Amino acid sequence: MNTLSLNPHVERLITTITTLTGHHVAIESSASMLASDAHRWEVVGTAGEQYGVLAVRAETMSDPHRALYANLSRVIAHEAELRREKRALEDRFRRLDQHAADLADQNHSMSMGVYRDSLTGVYRPWYLQEQIRLEISRSVRYKRSTSVIVFDIEELEIVSACFGPRGGDDLLRAFAARLLTTCRDSDIVGRIGGDEFCAVLPDTGNDGANELAERLRRSLESSPITIGGNAIDDLFFCTGCVTFRGTAGHTATAEALIEEAKRKLYRSKNEKTTASS
Repeated sequence: MNTLSLNPHVERLITTITTLTGHHVAIESSASMLASDAHRWEVVGTAGEQYGVLAVRAETMSDPHRALYANLSRVIAHEAELRREKRALEDRFRRLDQHAADLADQNHSMSMGVYRDSLTGVYRPWYLQEQIRLEISRSVRYKRSTSVIVFDIEELEIVSACFGPRGGDDLLRAFAARLLTTCRDSDIVGRIGGDEFCAVLPDTGNDGANELAERLRRSLESSPITIGGNAIDDLFFCTGCVTFRGTAGHTATAEALIEEAKRKLYRSKNEKTTASS
């Protein structure tokens, strides 16, 4: 039984030697497997690794033949060592690749932690403001509208009181997820306060922003958010919207647009409170 598979070049070399000498040459796993009339040369690596025994059966064995098989045993051992080192390198490269992939995953997670709100997964306020600044620049350059709309969940305190803080967190997560699915891929959604969210809508005027709010209302009515197995059928939110049109001579800042949208939001909430009292 052979202890190792040989390189094709080594196999051809052994075949050539067998043809020229008429000797029977084989690699056996141990000396105990050799025929009594076989000559042997241990196949040993430089660090003492045992790769088997080179067995040669021949009627006569001259000194040149002995030197030939001694060299052949060293060639086989060297080739076996090279293949072993190759496997070790391949295994190391696989581990390095896995380590690099793990580092990339960790870096991605850390990056997402910087940009995104840990509870809801939407963007943090500072990143949202950076995106608004970019959209303001694009609006001025291309003379197009950008809308900023702020949402406030009215029932957050009630849900937290009924279901505890975890219920309030579940509501915020569910609302953020619903807002994301209602918005377009090009829209940017962030959380700017405890129960306040903000959506930046490129290439969108006031009518488009109002349509987004209406789509969100219809979505919550047709498929209410469920907290603790209970559907929040009457979930109500207020909105405040401001549109920057990017016309010549008009300037704005991200902070100013958000604050103006908040003022409209609070005005809407006050009007609702006054109407209900």
